Amino acid sequence: MKAEIGLGLAPSLTGHGLGKEFIKVIEDYVKQNFAFKTYILSVAEFNKRAIKVYQKAGYQETGSENVHTNGGIYKFIIMTKSV
Repeated sequence: MKAEIGLGLAPSLTGHGLGKEFIKVIEDYVKQNFAFKTYILSVAEFNKRAIKVYQKAGYQETGSENVHTNGGIYKFIIMTKSV
């Protein structure tokens, strides 16, 4: 079973080293409440800091897709982690 995780940190909170703990809290909640074996998330390709955080948390790039959002089309990286 796969869990698709959607997350976002308020811009005023980015760059303060909160990413690792933020992901851990979300993953812990999912582990305690569900039996998912794979986590999937997507992140805008231009969001290099978030991509680094996800990679450090064990996520790997598994694909990409173009998404219509905020009045434009942006490439999003799909990242996956098996637990």
